[in-house]
Amino acid sequence: MTTKLHINVHQGIVEAEGDEQLVREIYLDFKSEILALFQKAASVAPTKPTEVGGGQEAQNLGSKSQKKSKPKSSTGKPKSPQKSSGASSYTPKLEHDTDTSGCLQFYNKYKPKSHSEHVLVFAKYLQSIGLDTVTANQIYTCYVACKAPMPKAFLQAIRDAHSKKNGFVRYTSPDDISITHIGEGKLNSMEQL
Repeated sequence: MTTKLHINVHQGIVEAEGDEQLVREIYLDFKSEILALFQKAASVAPTKPTEVGGGQEAQNLGSKSQKKSKPKSSTGKPKSPQKSSGASSYTPKLEHDTDTSGCLQFYNKYKPKSHSEHVLVFAKYLQSIGLDTVTANQIYTCYVACKAPMPKAFLQAIRDAHSKKNGFVRYTSPDDISITHIGEGKLNSMEQL
C-alpha cells in the first residue's frame, strides 16, 4: 500500500509518495525544518505567514523580509545622496543694462508653455537685439521683465532646454547659451500669426 503526503506551506509544496515509513520520515524532517524556521523568524522580527515558503525559499526568509536602511542623519531622517551639480547653488541676477523694452511684445508673439520654451523665446529675443550668445542672467532678466512664471530651479530649466528631449539651445555654461537649429524650428512652429 502506498502512502501520499502533500504539504503546501504557501506554495512551498512538498509531495511524497511511497511506503508509510518513508513518507513519515519526510514529514518529520519537513516538520522540524518549518518549526525551526518559524522560531528563527519570530526571534528576528514578526513576519506574516504568507512570507513562508518551502525548501530554498523558506531558508531565505530571514534575508528577504529584512529591508536595507539608508544611513540616518543626526535628525533621524534618512540621508539623501549629495549632489554637486551647481544648479542648486546658482542664483540668477538681474542685468540692468539688458534692453527689455520690446521683450513683452516679443514674448506674446510666441506664447511659450513650458520653461524650455520660455528659455528659447527669451534667448531668441536677446539674439534679435544683437547678442550672439546670451547668458543665464540675461534670460532671468527677461523672465522678470515679462513677469513670466519663474522656474524653481532656474539653471535646470536652461539645461532642460538643452537636453536631448528638447535640444532648443546649446548650453555650455551660464555665460554661453545660443539657439540651435532645432530651437529655430520650434520657434517657427510656435509663432502666432
